[in-house]
Amino acid sequence: MKWYLQIACYAFLFVLFLLVPTIGLESDVLFWINWAKYNFNHGLSNIYQCASNNYNPLLHYWFFIYGQLMGSADRVAQYITLIKLLPLAFDFIGAILVAHLLPQRSKRFGYSLLLLLNIGYFYNTVIWEQVDSVFSVLVFIAVILAIWEKPVWSLVSFVLALNFKMQAIVFLPPLLFLWVPLWARSGKVFALTILTGAILQVLILAPFIWFGNQNDLPRILEINFNAVDLYPVVSMSAYNFW
Repeated sequence: MKWYLQIACYAFLFVLFLLVPTIGLESDVLFWINWAKYNFNHGLSNIYQCASNNYNPLLHYWFFIYGQLMGSADRVAQYITLIKLLPLAFDFIGAILVAHLLPQRSKRFGYSLLLLLNIGYFYNTVIWEQVDSVFSVLVFIAVILAIWEKPVWSLVSFVLALNFKMQAIVFLPPLLFLWVPLWARSGKVFALTILTGAILQVLILAPFIWFGNQNDLPRILEINFNAVDLYPVVSMSAYNFW
């Protein structure tokens, strides 16, 4: 199939998935609405002064962009289903990237559709209105870049994943197995990788440290250090089994 027909097919599926009526977990959707509205009304830099907020910064960057696109707090709530624009984009990026890693060039488009049309793949974003595909694909990209011996960009992708959802940290040990041999070859590469990751982290946190009504770094650290104790069971329910 011609490349422009493939793009048209992806675009059609993207819009179709975007328009699918969502169910979502009511409490989660209410959190999305409250955080997005707080973000719109008080600004990105003050989002950690919202008592119910327990997510890492990059989700709130997305809520800030979403709020600006909506233009009012009422529209933020009315069109909240559109927050799946970002995770849906990452679903497509992940599927296309996986397919393009396969050797059979002529079959890559078909393989990507096998993922995109699999309910187990799109359910979490399209129906359940969650955002896990963002950090998942960022971790996957970090792994691919590490295999391609690009540790700096790999760490950049992983830092972005961590700043979207702390669960990404479970992938740190296997990533270290890929990074350490590359760092061992060159101290310069190691220093550049760590420095780049540190600078990126500071830039992500900067609005919440220096530009809000107060320094919210302690609040962000508290959220991450106490996340493991938030729920004492593996799963609260089986609704999101997929």
